[in-house]
Amino acid sequence: MDLLTKALANANEESLTALANKGLYKRAVKDTDSAALSCRRTENSAEVDIGGETVTLCVPLENSKCSCVSRTVCRHILGAILLMKNSLSDEECADAAADIPAAPETADTAPADTAPPAEEPPAAAPTLTSREVSAVNACASDCLRLLEDILCRGLVRIPDSAPDDLEAAAVRCHSLKMADAERLLRDLGGRLNACLQRRASFSISYTARKFCRTASLLRQLSDEDISPGDLGVFRQSYDDVSGDLTILPVGMRDVHGGEYEGSVYYFLDVSPDTEHRFLTFSDLRPVFYDVKRRRGSGSLPWGLTAPLKNMMRSKMVLRGAKLSGCKLSSSQDTHVVMHSPAVLDCDEVHSLIVTDFRQIAESLSADAEESERLFFVHPQKCSESRFDKFSQQYIMTLEDCNGNSVRVTARYSAKDKNFIELLESIGRKMTAEPQKNYTLLVSASISSGELTLFPIEIYDFLRIPYVGGYVSSTDCSGGMYAATLIGLLDEVRDIIDLTLQCGLRSGTADCKTVENKCFNYGLKGLSRLTADFISSASAYRHSMSSGCRDALFAMAALDNYINTASVRLDRISAVFNMKGMK
Repeated sequence: MDLLTKALANANEESLTALANKGLYKRAVKDTDSAALSCRRTENSAEVDIGGETVTLCVPLENSKCSCVSRTVCRHILGAILLMKNSLSDEECADAAADIPAAPETADTAPADTAPPAEEPPAAAPTLTSREVSAVNACASDCLRLLEDILCRGLVRIPDSAPDDLEAAAVRCHSLKMADAERLLRDLGGRLNACLQRRASFSISYTARKFCRTASLLRQLSDEDISPGDLGVFRQSYDDVSGDLTILPVGMRDVHGGEYEGSVYYFLDVSPDTEHRFLTFSDLRPVFYDVKRRRGSGSLPWGLTAPLKNMMRSKMVLRGAKLSGCKLSSSQDTHVVMHSPAVLDCDEVHSLIVTDFRQIAESLSADAEESERLFFVHPQKCSESRFDKFSQQYIMTLEDCNGNSVRVTARYSAKDKNFIELLESIGRKMTAEPQKNYTLLVSASISSGELTLFPIEIYDFLRIPYVGGYVSSTDCSGGMYAATLIGLLDEVRDIIDLTLQCGLRSGTADCKTVENKCFNYGLKGLSRLTADFISSASAYRHSMSSGCRDALFAMAALDNYINTASVRLDRISAVFNMKGMK
C-alpha cells in the first residue's frame, strides 16, 4: 500500500479540521456531498479536479497544493481528500488501520506476576520543539508584515483583499495551534470588512484597539522563548456543575452584521450563592457556512425537542450542566429534567435590581478583568430620548433615584430597526409618564471614563421592592483631575486612531503639544511612549527602509499603557461624570 493511500485512509474529521478549521471542513463536506471523483494517480501523489480547481495531493497531506489563490489548506484540498478517501475500498481502509502501531500493554493486560509500577514523578510542563517554535515564529512574522502593510497604507487605502489576507493568515495560525492569534486575526478581518463595506457599526477606535492587541500578541509569538501556553486554546474548558442547575430565562438578542450570526440567550441562576448569577448560551456560527441551520428554527441543546427560542418562557432545571465562567455548554451530557412557566416578578430578580448607577460603576471597576457585565437596572426617569444621525445610534439618558445619569446606547442597523423603534417608543413613554416603572436588563461597560449601558430586554411589569439605600465607596474629590486625565488619554488615543485610519505614509499630526501635556500632568511614562511612537513614525517616513515594524510595536506599547491607565481612572471618572451629565 502506497503512502498516500495510507494517509487518506487514516484521515478523519479531527485531523482534517486541524489542517484548516471547522468551517472549511463543513464547507468541504457540503461541496463533496454529491460530487464525482476525477483524478489522475501517480506514485504517492494524485491530481484531483474539484470546483474548477486542480488539487495535487501528496504526503503529508498538509503539503498538498491547490491552483486557487489560497496559500494555505483550502476547501478544495479538504474536498479532494474527502473524495479520494470515499473512493477507497474497505480492504484498503482495513490494511491502513492494521499498519497503526498497537497501544502498549496497560495494567489490566499485564502478566499477574508483574511488580506494581513505581510511582511516577509529576509530568513535566509541555514544551514546543525547536521545529514548532520556528514555525510559530515564521507565521507570526508573516502576520506582522500584514499588519505593517495596513499601518503604512491606512484604512482609507487598504485593498479589498485585506480581510481575505487576514483570513488566510488565521487559517495558517489554526494549523499551528496559535488559537489566540487566529481569534484576533479573524476579529480584525471582520472589522476591516465592515470598514470596506461602510457599515454604520464600524468603529475606528474599536478597530485600533484590536489592531494593537493583535500586534502585541504577534510580537510575543515571534520571540523564540515561547511555550504552548502562549498560543492559547481553541476551546474553552467547561467545569461540571455539582447537582442540578435551575435557570430562569431573562432575555435574548440576535447577533448579526459581523462575521458571526445567531442568537445569545440570557439566564439567571436562581441560587443566590453562585459566583455568576447571569449565565449565557450562545448559538453563533460563522456567516460563511451552515446557512440552512442558521436560517432554521434554532438551536436544540440539552436534549430539548423544541428550539431553545420557544423555551424562553420556561424555568428549566439542568442536570449534568457544564460552565465556563458564565457560559453554558451545549454538552450532550446536559439534559433538561424539568421545566415550568417562568415568573420574572420574583424575589431572585428583585434582589438584583440596581437603583443607584454608582453601584454599577464600582462593581465594574472592582472586576476589571470583566469589561462588560449584566445588570437589572431601574431608572427613576428618562431625561433624554433621541436618535443621533451622525453616530447612527439611539441615545437615551436615564436618571436614578439620586440624580445620577447614564446613557443607554444602541447602534442602528437594518435588522435592529424594530428594536430601535421599540426603544424610541419606550423613551417617549418614560418621558411622558415618569410615574410608570420600567426595568432594563443591560450590558454595562465603562469607556473613556463614562458608564454606558446597552439594553437587552425591557420589562414594565416588575415590582420595585426598594429604592435607594446604596452607599457609594468612591471618593470623587479627585473626580475633576481623573476626568482630565481620561481626556488626555483620549487625545493620545486619537493620535493612534488617526494614524491607523490615514496610514504612516500620510504623516501624523503635530503631537508635540500632547507629548508635553502628558509630561506636565505627571504621566512621564505616557509622554515617553508617545515620543517613541512619533519618532519611529517619523523615521519610517524619512528613511529608505520599507519596514515599519518599530512604529507598529511603539503604537501597540502606547495603546497598552492607555488601557492600563484607563482601568485605574474609570471608576472615579465614571461616578464623577454621572453628576456632570445632568
